[in-house]
Amino acid sequence: MDKFDKAVSEKLKKFAEDQVEFTLADRDRVHSGIRQRKRKTQPPRPVFYWTALVAAVSLAIVLSLSFFGDQSQTVGMPVPEEPTGEIYDGSRLHIGVIGDMPAWSFSDVGFRSVTSDELRDNPKQYDAFFISAGYFDELSRNEWTEVFRNVETPVFFLNLDSAPEVFFTDGTDYGEAISEAVGNTVGFVTAGGESGDIEQSWAYGNPTPSTDPNDVPEPVYHAIFHDIEDYMLAYTDCCSLLPLIVYEGTPLTIGVVGGQPDVQNEHVTFRDLTLDNVRAEEFEGLDAVVIMEPALPEAAKPEFAAVYEDSPIPFFFADSETIIYAFLDEQVDYGETLETEPGEYLMGAFNGTTISLGLYNDIKSKETIASAYNRLFKIIETAKETGNFK
Repeated sequence: MDKFDKAVSEKLKKFAEDQVEFTLADRDRVHSGIRQRKRKTQPPRPVFYWTALVAAVSLAIVLSLSFFGDQSQTVGMPVPEEPTGEIYDGSRLHIGVIGDMPAWSFSDVGFRSVTSDELRDNPKQYDAFFISAGYFDELSRNEWTEVFRNVETPVFFLNLDSAPEVFFTDGTDYGEAISEAVGNTVGFVTAGGESGDIEQSWAYGNPTPSTDPNDVPEPVYHAIFHDIEDYMLAYTDCCSLLPLIVYEGTPLTIGVVGGQPDVQNEHVTFRDLTLDNVRAEEFEGLDAVVIMEPALPEAAKPEFAAVYEDSPIPFFFADSETIIYAFLDEQVDYGETLETEPGEYLMGAFNGTTISLGLYNDIKSKETIASAYNRLFKIIETAKETGNFK
């Protein structure tokens, strides 16, 4: 390439980088064209070369005009920023880690090793995901493209040595990327839906030869945590700062009357019961009993009050309309006493004491209910070990 060609090439590259931005669909078409051209080994003729050059300039101008005329443009990958060094001390964050766990530990951040399936099946159980080099190749394959195009939880690639487009572009796997890394660590979150456009993206520090997550500088992590919290506050709903509490204690077996709650925990087994089982005090092998909302009116009948009072295991009442004494006092009927207040979604009685647990911000959702139950499991474990709720 002579000096003139080189100068034109550099100007075109700079113009495209400054003014042109592609949607995911545009990227797919461009990458497909590049792959097809790679298969053609015949060198271009001079006339074709200049024709292609003029066409490229025209295409850049057209795309530029289109870009400025569309106010709902895709957010591209940003210029990497150097971390400020500000220590993160914000809301508690819960991050799923796919691959190697970070070498650093942080007082306000909890890491949990998860499989890649969690990213597809339960992304909202975490505030963000960290992905390390051991999974770059697997997650860049076509079967994951739609997952990344619709991921509404921020994902960060630690020490990524290629462009992040490989994860949300069909037909371009890790190792085949046509663009170089844009930072030491990059992250993005997509808007979901049919477009799969990037809603927000981040990049930190300069690219390095290493892909080892242990080589990510500590200040980069603090910068990531700040950005995760900012995103949660700005873009997600009121439950986004919900503390993710996952019970990981000793195995528990809990009897349930009125249907099992929609809560899964590998350390907890639910066993269906009837009120006849409760009446007969058939509690062998159980650590607690939870009575669900459909069974509450009958469970509040006077005949059960003594069972709850003398029970060797805790009893809990879920989503009750009235306070716990409708169950513990033979003289109080269900629906004829005070209504429950916020903080009384799960009410329990054991060994002469009572306890209640509320929903986060008093919002009833699958996430807030799951959080309440995981706190309940810890209380049951404590009762099992100590004979009381504390």
